Amino acid sequence: MKQTEPPPAAPTRILIVEDDIHARAYLSRLVATERGVVVVGQAKDGHEALRLIATTKPDLVFLDIQIPYFDGFQVIAKVDSGSMPAFIFVTAYSDYAVRAFEIDALDYICKPFDQSRVHAAIRRFMRFQGRNSGWHGQRPAAGNGRTHGSAEVADSCRAGP
Repeated sequence: MKQTEPPPAAPTRILIVEDDIHARAYLSRLVATERGVVVVGQAKDGHEALRLIATTKPDLVFLDIQIPYFDGFQVIAKVDSGSMPAFIFVTAYSDYAVRAFEIDALDYICKPFDQSRVHAAIRRFMRFQGRNSGWHGQRPAAGNGRTHGSAEVADSCRAGP
């Protein structure tokens, strides 16, 4: 009997939500260089984010906090729990870090960031996903997949607006 290799894992589906066109393009380029991921969409505001979450069914969303119509927290509150992806906040301000981790954000990336920071966030998601197969549709349990907390985020971000 001939052994067959298991089918390759489906790529991680990523949605990018960022109102600044340059920041959105930059993050998209960085994400696209990662192995095992595919960018399934980009949104510039809360309305587009909700529509694309519903239609593209991403596994992971890089979500800016200060976006038009609904802020990042409102977007998460409006997502149907049956299709809840993991979220990584991307922002220039540390002010929201505690709140982000209170709602179980998987990570919190401060602008400006580079490829290594995006890589680390995606690898964190991959580790989380591996430990929690079948997680889709559930918010991560507090602390899952995180290796740092809001105090470290505060040190790496600037003060709020």
